Amino acid sequence: MKLFSPVNIIGLGTFAARLLLPTSAAPLDPVTPRPGLLTIIVFYQAEHCAKTPPYWMLSTGVESWDALLKVKNCQAIIPAWGNITSIMPGYLSEACTVTAYTDTACTENAVTPAFEECATTAKGPWKSFAIRGCAEVADRAGE
Repeated sequence: MKLFSPVNIIGLGTFAARLLLPTSAAPLDPVTPRPGLLTIIVFYQAEHCAKTPPYWMLSTGVESWDALLKVKNCQAIIPAWGNITSIMPGYLSEACTVTAYTDTACTENAVTPAFEECATTAKGPWKSFAIRGCAEVADRAGE
């Protein structure tokens, strides 16, 4: 059997497409990540959602940091599921929020999902977004 036969290449392409393309799940459902998503979007929250840096840290991969987020700034993200393409961190008194949007200007189809408290690391508590359970998050205190 040839490793790179046309049948194998088509099969691998179909498998990869199923992992990468959105499914028929409701695109704005904050508790239904698409099947095949290996890592959920995870935010690091400073104590009491401090109004000074670091605010929130965003990751779409356990080892891959994408951005340092600022409160009240619209932040485009790599789509992780459905068609959410941007988020806006914010705060309401001491209760912090991150709102998701379907456009990059943070104006369309806002969704404010519930957070689930995750295990505390040396850097602080992690809160997870669009997740069924707490993500396995590497302790990055030594970096």
